[in-house]
Formats: sequence, C-alpha cells, structure tokens
Amino acid sequence: MKCKAYSREMMMSAYKAVKDDHLPVDRAAIMYGVPKQTLRDRVLNKVKISSRWGNDSLFTHKEEELLVSHLEGLAQVGYGINRS
Repeated sequence: MKCKAYSREMMMSAYKAVKDDHLPVDRAAIMYGVPKQTLRDRVLNKVKISSRWGNDSLFTHKEEELLVSHLEGLAQVGYGINRS
C-alpha cells in the first residue's frame, strides 16, 4: 500500500468538514486528499486529532550529530562499521 502525501492542514480541514458540516468521512477524505481510514480513526476518537505524526526519534539532534561525527572519524582511519 502506498502512503499518500498530505499535510496536517489537509487533515484538519477534512476533520472539520466531517464534524462541523456533517460531511461523510469517505467524501471528505476524497475532497481533501487524505486517507479514509486515518480520517475515520480521528473522527471516531481512536486517534487524537492532535497526535504527532511519525515515529519518535531514538536520539536527540545533537546526539545524532555526535554519533555521525564519531562514525565518520572511524571511517577516515580505516575502521569499518559492523554489528559489534
């Protein structure tokens, strides 16, 4: 299944159309270009409308930069990356 590209604003507009204007979920999803099931989950309160999108990051931005810098330094002196 292919992921559709949509913005938070598109989802909010579709959500408001369903809640305020009583538009059916399927029609609102098509009109605003958002996935039907994702919109339906938010309308039925299975998922909060304000929930964050995407996965939480394992590292902070600074930690990630430090790790990348360290690995690049190891690569420059000839150490390869392996599981251990």
